[in-house]
Formats: sequence, C-alpha cells, structure tokens
Amino acid sequence: MSTTPNLGLQEMPQNSLQPSVPYNSSMQLLDVLCQLVIQDKDLTAPPVTTDANIGEVWIVGAASTGAWNGKDGQLAVCTAATLWQFLPPKAGWRGYMLDETKDYRYSGSAWVALT
Repeated sequence: MSTTPNLGLQEMPQNSLQPSVPYNSSMQLLDVLCQLVIQDKDLTAPPVTTDANIGEVWIVGAASTGAWNGKDGQLAVCTAATLWQFLPPKAGWRGYMLDETKDYRYSGSAWVALT
C-alpha cells in the first residue's frame, strides 16, 4: 500500500473494498502528529495501557524491550489496549513532553529539548 511522503499516511487504493481501513488509520496518525503531545521518553518497556490511553504517544527509550524491542527513538502510539503503532520520526518534528513540561525537536538522530 502506498503512503504519503512526509507523514506516511496510507493512501486509499482505487476501487478499495474497505476504504474506511486506510482512511481511519490515516486520521488516527493525523490526530497524533498535528498536535504531538508525548507522555514520556525514558521508558524502555511499554507501559500497561487500556482503551483510555488510545491516542497517547511515547518516545521509545534506548535498549527497548517487549513490544517496543528494536524501536528505540521512534514514536509509539497506543492504538488499543496493549497495541502499538510505531512511527520513525523525521528531522524537524516537534512535540511537547508532558512529564518534563518541555518542547522537544527531532534533530534527525535524537530528540533534543528546546530551550
């Protein structure tokens, strides 16, 4: 399935039998990325989540484990209880870190606090 170049949103194939699937997935990503609010950036294992956490985002910490294994530095979006979608960030992405009350920017290789 093809995706958009900047945010990686799924494009609907022509004559799609279920256009709601890529559309809903893309809307969920837009909802997260247009006003990026990050819960924490230091966790190496996924937190326990419920349906109340849907749409919340974490930056996966270094040496991650469990469902986050191998996703260091990526955005982990809770899409359902204990279910994750991962987004590799692109240089220039910005977000507000809730647990630190600071703005962060992705430099292309790391998340950096803005002063």
